[in-house]
Amino acid sequence: MHNPAILFLRPPKPHEMSLSQPVKESVDEALGSIRNALSFASRNEHPMVISVLSKVLADLDSLEMMDTVFSKAEDFYRMKMKNGEDLFS
Repeated sequence: MHNPAILFLRPPKPHEMSLSQPVKESVDEALGSIRNALSFASRNEHPMVISVLSKVLADLDSLEMMDTVFSKAEDFYRMKMKNGEDLFS
């Protein structure tokens, strides 16, 4: 039976796994800058600006969360391959 939480249509390629360190650092820096901009915007800007900044912040946050999911999937995939098991069993 397939585990619905981890279902790949094909094994992921190594470069498709988790984010590289430079990307993680840049995303973290961007999150800080956007939070700062959102803080200032909440006092002075049009609600549309606040909405757009909030969406960008949420999208970057979800990228970080997906990195965690990809890392766990990578560990699962490597464990299955190391043990010679079928990826989908």
